[in-house]
Amino acid sequence: MENSQITDALKRKADELSALFNISKIITGTLNLEDVLRQIVEEASRLMNTKICSLMLLNDEGTELTIKAVHGGSEDYVQKPPLKVDESLVGQVVKDKKPLLVLDVLKEKGYRHLDLARREGLHSLLSVPLMVKGKAIGVINVYKSTQYEFTEEEVHLLSSLADQSAIAIENARLYEKMVTLQEEIRRVEKLGVLGELAMEMAHEIRNPLTIIKMLLYALPVDDRKDLTVIEGEIDRINKIVSQFLNYARSEGPQWRDVDINQTLDNTLLLVSHRLNRQKIHLEKEADPDLPFLKGDPDKIGQVFLNLVINAVEAMPEGGTLNICTRNTGQHILVEIADTGQGISQEMKEKIFLPFVTTKKGGLGLGLPIVRRIVEEHKGEISVDGQEGHGTTFRVWFPLERGI
Repeated sequence: MENSQITDALKRKADELSALFNISKIITGTLNLEDVLRQIVEEASRLMNTKICSLMLLNDEGTELTIKAVHGGSEDYVQKPPLKVDESLVGQVVKDKKPLLVLDVLKEKGYRHLDLARREGLHSLLSVPLMVKGKAIGVINVYKSTQYEFTEEEVHLLSSLADQSAIAIENARLYEKMVTLQEEIRRVEKLGVLGELAMEMAHEIRNPLTIIKMLLYALPVDDRKDLTVIEGEIDRINKIVSQFLNYARSEGPQWRDVDINQTLDNTLLLVSHRLNRQKIHLEKEADPDLPFLKGDPDKIGQVFLNLVINAVEAMPEGGTLNICTRNTGQHILVEIADTGQGISQEMKEKIFLPFVTTKKGGLGLGLPIVRRIVEEHKGEISVDGQEGHGTTFRVWFPLERGI
């Protein structure tokens, strides 16, 4: 063997060891999942000398692969929609738990997004599974810009890198779960103390309020006429106390079959007079074939009522209230959107926190209660919008309740 060949071989081996060492540093270094994924694709791309490297993770249901990190790809590539495991080439890697080599993806019938591959200049593909405890959690894909036959050594190398990467990913995921659990424990502990405090406060506040209200009704009619404002303020304080109690209490849901569309209709009936009065146009797009949901109909109704009232209050001069329901396969999605004043980025980040409100005289507990109810149903809630362009709330309820 010539000296140049020996030198090249030694350099390749040094690069391999360097990449594996860097991945091992990631395992013992950062526990931020986003950073872990980014560093993995950077190392894999450098090691394999490829045009694009992408890392895809499997969803909880094991049915779809979604891009989580990319090195070398355009924004269009990064935004590629999830791939169905049963309908894609890389999905086969997850099912078979072994590497896949494709000489030219442009000539492969089963390859999705051929137009995108042409624009990106992709040809040869090597895809290897990310394995944790014998289970595939995703794949690493590397692409060459020409037709290229990956060697057995390269397949082994990327597989070794993937094995270490899977450990790093799992560590980061476990850390995120631990942080979430710790936050939940702290929240429950706070709620326990808050519940006891709320009961005591409610008792101390409501007793004198009841006496004051009784004395108001005991006054002569003429004297009582000017005291309606006081009565209104007493009712407002009672409402605040009730909100505080609702937030502090932690009663579990009463599980039954819930018709989401019917629950929404009941909510809209309650606010119909207000919609007419404020000249708010209702646009409703409901999936008529929604399955029943396992949940607490009263609590879910409370979620919808809070969100609809928020939307109505955001449009004092009129506007459009859009409500949509649909089945995503794993969830029932409910969207409640308004064309009102919108929401700032700062408020979006803290809108579900207790005692945060933009309403004059509001206590800021409506949306925290909404979030807690949604989480009790193992669902998710998000808010989208910008100032002056309306606000959209999205609620996802899982079709299979996780208990």
